[in-house]
Amino acid sequence: MDSKIKLWYTVFSPTKRVGLLILIKAHNLSTSLSSFESQRQQITASTLASSLFLSLGRLATTTSRLLRFLPEKFEDIFMIGA
Repeated sequence: MDSKIKLWYTVFSPTKRVGLLILIKAHNLSTSLSSFESQRQQITASTLASSLFLSLGRLATTTSRLLRFLPEKFEDIFMIGA
């Protein structure tokens, strides 16, 4: 425990000590929850990025496969329309 907290703990009555300990525990809990929340957001962001990367890779693969099987005339039509 911090030295200030130890001093307060010895000065206050038992009832106030309990209240002080509850405040300390609540502060520690809120600190750990905010840390957990930031970790969760980082995990979510990396998961979304990897999903997007995989989806783009699949789209590129599918598109290249489709273009291989199209006759040259269809490719010319697509080039004219572009």
